[in-house]
Amino acid sequence: MSEVAPANSYEAKEGREIEGVTRTPGLTFQDVRNKDANPGPDAVYKEFTVAGKSFELPNYWYFSEDFAQLEKEKLWSQTWIFACRVEKIPEVGSAPALPGFGCPCPEGFAATKEGYADWLIREIETAVERAGGPIHIVGHDWGALFTLRACSLKPDLIASWAVSNAVIDSQYSGYRLARIGNIPVLGELAMLGFRDPAHNASALIEAGMPEEMARPEGTQIDKTMRQCILKLIRSSRGLRIKGAWEDELANLPKRGMLVWGETDPYFSPEVPQRFSDRWKYPLYTVRGAGHWAVAECPGEVAAQLDQLWKYT
Repeated sequence: MSEVAPANSYEAKEGREIEGVTRTPGLTFQDVRNKDANPGPDAVYKEFTVAGKSFELPNYWYFSEDFAQLEKEKLWSQTWIFACRVEKIPEVGSAPALPGFGCPCPEGFAATKEGYADWLIREIETAVERAGGPIHIVGHDWGALFTLRACSLKPDLIASWAVSNAVIDSQYSGYRLARIGNIPVLGELAMLGFRDPAHNASALIEAGMPEEMARPEGTQIDKTMRQCILKLIRSSRGLRIKGAWEDELANLPKRGMLVWGETDPYFSPEVPQRFSDRWKYPLYTVRGAGHWAVAECPGEVAAQLDQLWKYT
């Protein structure tokens, strides 16, 4: 048995290199996954080595309590663990992507605020049918606006709602890109500035998005998404939303709340406070977080949502 080494010496170089050996005999993880009727993303099929070599791992990695703590800190705290199949989970949630945002647009889809609100209502109706009753819904950014609209039109389908870092407010004048996007030609030119994934990621990070999210998000801003964003901006008059969308907020289900990142660069603190005061819904401020508070402080936000859901 190998001598127990200090727990902070966990690099693979400690292992003895094995010439010409890539793995032990028998079924591999990839072999098992290939037989699954519901294959996962490509990433789970990739194989990695350290500097193109294979190593025999030190024995103490398997029984050292100190190493186990390091593994928990550096690996499992940042990893989703396969626990069971989705169909075994009693109450499965849903996180549908907005059409055109990282996924195709259905043929003939109108990428306007009305088109997205109608799409979300259909998603809600499907979820209610599957759940057998009213559902809880959470929306962020554009999703928050569509959530408010859908909930005001179909309150009987909603057990509770929560929105984060965007609200319908006719006094809000829109952030800079929204104002530019509402102007013909200038909007098209502005969208051309989002063709480089690296630039997109840097801009998102600068705006406060966590880096681990910003890198993949930057690659999602393709031509389809840029066109959808522009249509959305213009259908909302640069986020100056008023009329029925605002007036019918009076129909919102009574159980709802706002979760807001304190340092959001797109909305001043007066915007969520004004909404909270006018419509009488609680506002929870995530201190030190920005526009993506739900991702920056997921545990804190989840605790607030848990309290909201407990009393519905």
